[in-house]
Amino acid sequence: MRVWMKAAGLVLAAVLVRLFWTTDWPESWDAVDFALALRRYDLFAMQPHFPGYPFFILAGHFFLPFIQNEYLSLSWVSAVSGGIGVGFFYGLARRFLPEIWAFWAAVWLTVHPMTWLASEQPMSDAMGLATAILLWWTVSFSLRWPDGDQRHGWVLVSGAVVAAVLLGVRLSYWPLTAVLFYPAIRLLVVKGRWQLTAERVRFLILAAGLGVGLTGAWVLAVSNSEGGVTRFFRLGSAFTEGHFTQWGDTAFTGAPSWVDRMIEFFRRQIWMAAMGGWYPTAPAWQWITGGAVAAALLAAVCFGRRWGDHRVRLVALWIIPYGLWIFFGQNVEKWRHILPLIPAMILVAMWGIRRLAQRRRSAAFGLLALILTLQTCQGASLVRIHHDEKPAVVEMADYVKKHYDPDHVVLITWEEERVLYARDPRYETILLHSWPVFTGALTPYRHGEKEVLITGAVVDGFGPRKDLLRPYLREVARFESHLLIDPVYHTIRLYEIDVKGFFNGAVNGVQGGRKS
Repeated sequence: MRVWMKAAGLVLAAVLVRLFWTTDWPESWDAVDFALALRRYDLFAMQPHFPGYPFFILAGHFFLPFIQNEYLSLSWVSAVSGGIGVGFFYGLARRFLPEIWAFWAAVWLTVHPMTWLASEQPMSDAMGLATAILLWWTVSFSLRWPDGDQRHGWVLVSGAVVAAVLLGVRLSYWPLTAVLFYPAIRLLVVKGRWQLTAERVRFLILAAGLGVGLTGAWVLAVSNSEGGVTRFFRLGSAFTEGHFTQWGDTAFTGAPSWVDRMIEFFRRQIWMAAMGGWYPTAPAWQWITGGAVAAALLAAVCFGRRWGDHRVRLVALWIIPYGLWIFFGQNVEKWRHILPLIPAMILVAMWGIRRLAQRRRSAAFGLLALILTLQTCQGASLVRIHHDEKPAVVEMADYVKKHYDPDHVVLITWEEERVLYARDPRYETILLHSWPVFTGALTPYRHGEKEVLITGAVVDGFGPRKDLLRPYLREVARFESHLLIDPVYHTIRLYEIDVKGFFNGAVNGVQGGRKS
């Protein structure tokens, strides 16, 4: 009973703290997608984008009648999900750690800056993380029984059901379903030998049937609202191709080398986001935060158990597949992709602190207190900034509204376009990120019919060719926000283009040179 009371207290405290700092900013392209989906669900209009996030949108509809604000409704879903996720994590941690250490692990997840911040945003990440932790907790019940016990089969079946829900919350968390191999192997392998009896195999069939069936059920429900399964999968194919080859900033988009990508991965995802380490605009004491977490992880490596321990295998099944997916298949600049690995990091670090306590108790508790204090300070500062200060992209949209008539200006943008539309749909925008179509996009305005604005993200996307455009740009405003809150669009530059000069100089000059 005391355990459940502790869990309820953790959940209640986490939810209340998170609800206090929720915001209603249209802070990113994805946030606007989700909010528009509450008004009209339409995947082909990117409301939301593929695969539709049905469970997250349904949860948003639960709060919408009471709040009457789409962004705040979704932020409340994140806040409640973040708190519930802490309760699930407490249950999970008790499978890996003694009671007192499991409790402090849950406290750490509560105040961790990135999990806290994710719980304040109108995004699906916090709900996805809570569902992912529920999956891991479900699978962890297999730690209680010996190999071959048929209760592993029921764990597998239960896990498959949770996995189907997880895919409907955040499809990008699919590698985390690899933990289902753990109860499956524990069920089928006894004393090093496979036992493929009909009684055991039926659990595999039941788990596969429920997992595929429930996933298919929500896919069918979403696709029927979009014109059928065929159209749904065509949309998914186009979206996936774009993610991996154009705008997803994956390892296959031809961006930096893999060495540079690895450095950026460890710097942004591991050091800055997961460990809370120092970055150029952070206070100097965050070196201490990162160093303290690194010391706890080092203690786990030095004093931890060997590979044969079942808990180590279960953690590896969680970390390795998803870690590879982040590196190869996601944008390493966006910290939110590391979220599912933060609970794993906390478990490993707490295991290290616990082992250190068996040798030097005062040093271990001092290290734990230091980590919790510094991460609480960092997290509180981050969510306060997120609550009080407009994101750079919102500031840009408001600046345009204040200084430019929507009938006499056009904006060439990248992801900022969605937020501008949310703030004022009257403004004409051109979504552009490549040079070959740039001249054609400017042609209708070459005689000065409208002022043309362009954002720095578009200019930087032109690569070396941006030097042809530079002489015809005039920076009219610059907007700044926090690096961790807006990892990609924390600095936005807004330029006016001298369109006449560009055509007379750069375009006609190049064409004339070619003719001669």
